[in-house]
Amino acid sequence: MKAPAKRPAPGEIRGDALYTLAEVAKRLGTGWRGRWELEKAGLRTVTFRGKKVCLGRDVLALFEKLAGEQGGGGPTP
Repeated sequence: MKAPAKRPAPGEIRGDALYTLAEVAKRLGTGWRGRWELEKAGLRTVTFRGKKVCLGRDVLALFEKLAGEQGGGGPTP
């Protein structure tokens, strides 16, 4: 019997890149609710030509902040 296919990683988020909010949600593997949750959690976005965009470094900073609030590990020294 053939083994089930593994779902590939959706992608990476780089600190030096600009993303639409839809692209961030896609790379994180979330849907519409995930977009809403990102903004609710404090992700800075700008609307440009009808699309919400954000900096990759802001996405990474948000998750760094959330990890600290939840007691998650950060970078190791």
